Parts: sequence; structure tokens; C-alpha cells
Amino acid sequence: PVTAPTILESRGSVNGYRAFAFGQRAYNRTPSATVRESTMDITVNFEFVNWWGVLAATMASFLLGGVWYAPSVFGRFGVSEAEKAATPSTGQRNVQLIFVIAFLFQWLTASLLAAVLGPNSTIRDGVIIGVLIGCFFVTTAMGMSAIFDRRPVVRIFVNGSYHIVSLSLMGALIGAFH
Repeated sequence: PVTAPTILESRGSVNGYRAFAFGQRAYNRTPSATVRESTMDITVNFEFVNWWGVLAATMASFLLGGVWYAPSVFGRFGVSEAEKAATPSTGQRNVQLIFVIAFLFQWLTASLLAAVLGPNSTIRDGVIIGVLIGCFFVTTAMGMSAIFDRRPVVRIFVNGSYHIVSLSLMGALIGAFH
């Protein structure tokens, strides 16, 4: 049976080895962290994706972005006037294209998240995986890019926290549709 990953749980100690389970996969570690038995099985299967859940997650995340980046919320920490002056003016057509592409990116993210979560995921599973991906993949990657681009640190926190909340919302909705 296909099972969704759950939070890392300790399975106790057997003969001096510490056993951990992530979902149904068990990894045994000695106290010195040498791996005795290991299997890497990350299944991404689009066969069981609930596409209505993906659409709901995409729309919710897209709407969250509209609220999150509104000038009255976190939009005031966005692009500075100096950066606006340095970039060419965008017409209405380009702004519409930006929203279409952003929606497409959100849909791709929700699709892969649904495939990773699997058909038996719960709301809790979705939130946990969403937070982990948001914190340790998206925010760290954006943070590295922002530091080298010499962007303000506050934008790392605003953008990173948006993606953490967005991915956990997507995961919760995908889990709810199962």
C-alpha cells in the first residue's frame, strides 16, 4: 500500500542501534551515525494526484499572495524606488503575463507537492511537508540568492515566510482533498 510520509519518529533502541522511521521506511543508525541499513525511496507518482485538490491549493496560494503582498500588509517591503527606476517600465500586458506565469508556477508547485504527499496524506502531513520544504528548500535558496544580489534582509523574511505559509496551506488543502 502507498503511504504518505509522516513526521520523523523514534522507534527506540535495538542492540545499540537507534531506529528512526519516516513513514513506512526505517533507517537504523548507530550512535556514531554510521548507516547500517539504508534505503532511499522517494516516490513521486502523479497517478493518484487529486487534480481538484491541486487546483484548490493553487488558487488559495495565489490569493494568499495577493493579500500577503498588498501594500497594507507586506507590500511596502517590496521593490524599492531605486530598483523601480533601474528597471524598464512594464505595461498592462506584461503585468497580466506576470500573473499568468505566477499562477502556472503555483500550479506546478502544488502538482509536485500532491505527487510527493501521495494518496493517503492527511492535512497534518501536508502542513508538515509544506513547512519543511518552505523552510529548508525555498527560503534558504532564496536567501542565498538575495544575499549575493545584495537585497535587503527584510525581503528574505517577507518572501520566505510567504512561501512557508503558502506551501503549508497548499499541503493542508491537498491533504484535505484525500
